[in-house]
Amino acid sequence: MARGTSGLFACVETTRDGGQACDEGSDCEGLCLARSGTCAPLTPIFGCQEVYTARGRRETLCTE
Repeated sequence: MARGTSGLFACVETTRDGGQACDEGSDCEGLCLARSGTCAPLTPIFGCQEVYTARGRRETLCTE
């Protein structure tokens, strides 16, 4: 699926573990979303997201 902003495009793919529970980034193929505690259904995700890092720290990640 192609998706883009400002005339730029990126390939957005579904993840195999989207929606599964996670506590840290290494639990997921993509991002571990802190707000829901689940693996992201797509990669990449654009905009600012609260995520858990590989060490389980909560951080804000912004992707344009």
